Amino acid sequence: AVPIRAAEAVTPSVAAAAAAVGGPIAAVASDDPRLLKINEILDERVRPALMGDGGYLEVLGLTDHTLSIRYQGACGSCPSSLTGTLMAIEGMLKQEVDPELEVVAV
Repeated sequence: AVPIRAAEAVTPSVAAAAAAVGGPIAAVASDDPRLLKINEILDERVRPALMGDGGYLEVLGLTDHTLSIRYQGACGSCPSSLTGTLMAIEGMLKQEVDPELEVVAV
């Protein structure tokens, strides 16, 4: 047996988390440059934090200036996901992708 402190740290990848909570991210296959940038930002700055709390964020689609997302895992039932987290994600994406973007959790 290996003592806990001597064991290697396990850092789940975004792809592994996506597979564990509901399959691949449907929106990644899009050629829309805004959607590709959105997923890049989410992969780098949002999804790792959500995964640390046992949750995940799936992008369902982008129509005009409306991004539809779905929280998964622990995030699906957390009150913070529908208030603070959603507003923070929207603010970040407005600054870096599209100032008219609206993020809607479904």
